Amino acid sequence: MISQEEKKVIDEKEVARLAQLARINLSPKEEEQLAKDLAAILAYFKDINALAVEAAEIIDYYQLKKNQARMDEIVQASVKEKKLIKDNFPQCKRNYLKVKAVLKQV
Repeated sequence: MISQEEKKVIDEKEVARLAQLARINLSPKEEEQLAKDLAAILAYFKDINALAVEAAEIIDYYQLKKNQARMDEIVQASVKEKKLIKDNFPQCKRNYLKVKAVLKQV
């Protein structure tokens, strides 16, 4: 739920200005809803800013001495997983999943 303090962060006047800059027309109801939505977004960023990231490890990718690529691993899907994939795929022919052409024949 959005508190009164968060609602004051951005009001309908600010939304009207943003709408003017974006060159869109908003009804008063849409302006009110957009103000609430933007206040919720800003509140979410306030929560993100409160996260403690001091303990996070800093990785300097420019200092890596060698290629850090991972090895490919073959993981066999179970019969149940294969059936689930096949059932959710738009087009199947026997045991093959039909996709759009990727390469053109010359």
